This record gives sequence, structure tokens and C-alpha cells, in this order.
Amino acid sequence: MARAPTGMPTALAAAGAGGSADGHRSGPGSPVLWRFPDRIPDPLVRRGVRKHAAAWSAAALRERAAPWRLAHYATGEPGDCDPARANWRYERAFDLAAVKDLLADWKKWFEIEIAIEEAAGIGCGYREMLDEDIDDEIIVLLRDGKAYIWDGWHAVAAALVSGRTTLKAIVGVPHPDGAPRQG
Repeated sequence: MARAPTGMPTALAAAGAGGSADGHRSGPGSPVLWRFPDRIPDPLVRRGVRKHAAAWSAAALRERAAPWRLAHYATGEPGDCDPARANWRYERAFDLAAVKDLLADWKKWFEIEIAIEEAAGIGCGYREMLDEDIDDEIIVLLRDGKAYIWDGWHAVAAALVSGRTTLKAIVGVPHPDGAPRQG
């Protein structure tokens, strides 16, 4: 089995490339048991005020990230953090260096995702992501110099496979003592 990409939960990486019972996958070679619906509402869309994430407050960024907390990492894993116990910021050009060390794994996984999408005729637009700008922000938790992707696996894969080095991101950094500090 290929090594899991940086930030991939250990339990999921050990499960191999089989996928979950419902066919959803999370990151190269790893299944995921989805705990949330396919469309997690953006807090500002819900209020009818969709602004670019760069204009959001730290609280709005935290609210946008919160539903993804346990989508890919179990409580207590390094990729887990209570969103209220982290500082959240927007980055126009988040450096993907922390996740590109296994580019071959990302490429293989993304090719499988495209094949599944095309075979099912579901039109998620994965192939188009290789050539078009990716407007949506990924959501990342940074802990001890490692990036843990909470949302945006397909965007990261498309960016890496197509040679891009940055993406827009909502980035959380846990407080060293775990205490909430942002409003």
C-alpha cells in the first residue's frame, strides 16, 4: 500500500484504497465515513450575504470550518481541533508544499476519482478543475508544521496534478494551551 499523503488520518490511510461502503473517499488511497451531508451550508450564504472569504471575520471563518471538523479525522487525532480553540485566517495563496510530497499518490487518487465521476455520470467537474481556476477555499488545520485538510481534497489534488503550488484557504492554527481566544 502506498503511504498516505501528509495530514491523512492514520486509521483511514491504513484502510487502503478500498473506499467506504457508500463509495465516498477522502484523499489519495483512503476511505472516509461521511458524517455530514454532501452540501454543508456556508454560514454567509445561509444569511444571504455571501462575501469573498477574505472579507470574513475570524468568527465567520471559524463557523465555515466547524462543520468539517470530524469529517476526516476522529476526535483526538492530530488533524482534530475544536474550532473554537484555534485562530482562523484567510490566505489568498496557501502553500501546498506541506501536502505535495506524495504527488504520485495524489495523481493516482485523483485519476480514480475522475473515472468514478465519469462512470457514474454525476458531473462533479473534477476533470475541469485541472484546467480552470479553483475559486472555493480549502479548509486546513495547521499543527506542528503539518497541514491537515478538513475540506478541499479534490481541489488540492487538481492543483498538485496540474502543477499549481497554492490555493485560497481558510487556515486554522490551534492555540498552544487549547484555550479559545478569538471572538
